[in-house]
Amino acid sequence: MELGYGTGRLVPTDKRSPAMIVSYQISQQMVEAKNSNGSFLRQQAVVHSIAAPSGQQIALGDFDLLVGDQVVRLKHVANDPEWLVLSSNVSAICV
Repeated sequence: MELGYGTGRLVPTDKRSPAMIVSYQISQQMVEAKNSNGSFLRQQAVVHSIAAPSGQQIALGDFDLLVGDQVVRLKHVANDPEWLVLSSNVSAICV
């Protein structure tokens, strides 16, 4: 499992503001998937947490997590899992 954690800026997708500094923890895990040819392993990004300082609430919707010059597109939803990863470049922030 590759794990990425730290701080970044969270902004609504394709916008520059409002931006909020958040802490994040995201990993890439191997999961079993099935199709008509049988089962296989594939990598899946999992958001363990994204937290705003001082208990600030994060609205539902599409966001970009900016970490250095990397962008990870996310969707904040009201069910579990709370964050869905929409982009494929998560490996750039996982160490």
